[in-house]
Amino acid sequence: MDDYNPEFRRFPGFSGRLSFSFLFPFLLMAIVSLPAVQAQELKSWDDIRDNSGHLEKYLSQLDENKELTRDSLQTHLRSGYERFLQTGYKDGQAELLLRLGNLYLAESMFNAAVDAYRGSLLLFTDLENELKTAYSYAGLVPPWAAGENTTRLRTI
Repeated sequence: MDDYNPEFRRFPGFSGRLSFSFLFPFLLMAIVSLPAVQAQELKSWDDIRDNSGHLEKYLSQLDENKELTRDSLQTHLRSGYERFLQTGYKDGQAELLLRLGNLYLAESMFNAAVDAYRGSLLLFTDLENELKTAYSYAGLVPPWAAGENTTRLRTI
């Protein structure tokens, strides 16, 4: 670095060093905007019209949101189900019931899970969506029936 010439990098009106007072506004803007990026506001269910593509995209964003607690996710999904019930959007009702069933099952709320899966099963059957009907059926299978303990299944 003996060949380093400081005049080579000098610009008119610039000392060659980045001063703190020069960087401070940029740092402040980055720090202030950071929580806004992290804490994403949940969309209103009114923004999702009768379009399953928009619903799937939004639900995948909900799945990726790591800051969302199970309680807040449950509340949000239930409010969406109520909204779709009012608007008559059956695809949305069925999808949210399926998601609620999965959530209830993860929380060991078995009666609520069965109710949600049965509701989604009825709706997906009416909508003739075979894949989602199969998912709903799969939710109704008791967790121990899918494992190694099949003797318990035979006794029922």
